[in-house]
Amino acid sequence: MVDPGPVESRGSGYDAFGDGGEVPPVPVGPRWLSVPLDALDKVLRVLLTVFMAVMLLAALTQVFVRYALPTTLIGPEEIARYMMIGGTFLALPVLARARNHIAVDALAHYLPGGRSRRWLERLILVLEIVFLGLFSWYAGVVVRDAVDTGGFSAGLQIPNWIPMLPLVVGAVLGLVVTAALLAQSFLSGVTFGNYDVAEQEPSA
Repeated sequence: MVDPGPVESRGSGYDAFGDGGEVPPVPVGPRWLSVPLDALDKVLRVLLTVFMAVMLLAALTQVFVRYALPTTLIGPEEIARYMMIGGTFLALPVLARARNHIAVDALAHYLPGGRSRRWLERLILVLEIVFLGLFSWYAGVVVRDAVDTGGFSAGLQIPNWIPMLPLVVGAVLGLVVTAALLAQSFLSGVTFGNYDVAEQEPSA
């Protein structure tokens, strides 16, 4: 079977250095690298949707119980808080994949051409990798301390380290996805925005 070659792997189509919005698909990586990233992205998006739904349901339950019944519940408030924390950090790899993290793009508009902007984006990816690596290490330390402490949540009596796991998982997955994007940039010779589509060399 003939390898179809590089496939679309840009996430939302966000232009990291332009005006944003949908742009034409650009081949940015070999299939063996982009397919696992696509699968991970889909799984995380489904999981984030579930987290959001559970958080909304817990918040509505808390409001209903507080104003409709002569009692209050502690559990729904904790669940909503944990879903918000988990969704925030598990969104790191999704945003990294779509290149939707907040970025200062002023410098890119003053660079002469696509090649210099391409290397600027690679530098940004390297800085993201360094940051996510340090964050992953620190999150691991926090979770380890929570395990050693052995505390429990006030309402549901859940071990404190369990709600902290998304910090480590999200940071590590974000690190892996960002490293894969950097590898894609070198393997395909293209980047993830539309600022230099016309200048990009075709990949071999």
